Amino acid sequence: HRELVVLVAYGPLLDDEEVAEIHAVRFDQVFTIRGGNGTAFNEPVGFSSEEALARIVARLAQQAGDPMQPGESVIERRLQRAAIVAVAPPSAANHIVSIRKRRRIEVMPEDRG
Repeated sequence: HRELVVLVAYGPLLDDEEVAEIHAVRFDQVFTIRGGNGTAFNEPVGFSSEEALARIVARLAQQAGDPMQPGESVIERRLQRAAIVAVAPPSAANHIVSIRKRRRIEVMPEDRG
């Protein structure tokens, strides 16, 4: 399964500099907020199942250096360039995932001291 190897829907969105936030309200519904205007976009991507989204949440937690613990249903982790918050069953009916990316700050040569 490709979802076991890559971050599927999240991979390209995490790499896209225009995407500020990524939200999955269900495994097959992914929304993004692009730029600074706060407008949500329904993305034409998703995951194949609830289990696939759960595996991605576990993989992101692992990448953050803090693997999910048994029974953990509210997951908060900091990734290299983003923060993830996920709510998993039984705290929610299905996985709900929110990723807020940090903005890259361009440093101009004259700004360096």
